[in-house]
Amino acid sequence: MGTSILTKGHLRPTHIPVKGKEFIKRLKRNGVEIIEGRGKGGHVWAIHNGRKTTFPCHGSADVDPNFLKMICKQLGLDPDDVL
Repeated sequence: MGTSILTKGHLRPTHIPVKGKEFIKRLKRNGVEIIEGRGKGGHVWAIHNGRKTTFPCHGSADVDPNFLKMICKQLGLDPDDVL
């Protein structure tokens, strides 16, 4: 498991890097529609409650947890629910 960091007086576990395909599976479990093949190159579209974003998905490559949090925020999702 990841280490913990002190944030605003609370200990919170840091998120472990996630593979691109695993992140897509987690988004789908949270009701996000994923459209592969529409974006350029290895990019996919993610749509949730009228919000859209595009992000790179290179299957087995680890994606930075901070980047994943940013994607969740753009879609209006709580990163702790997804990650």
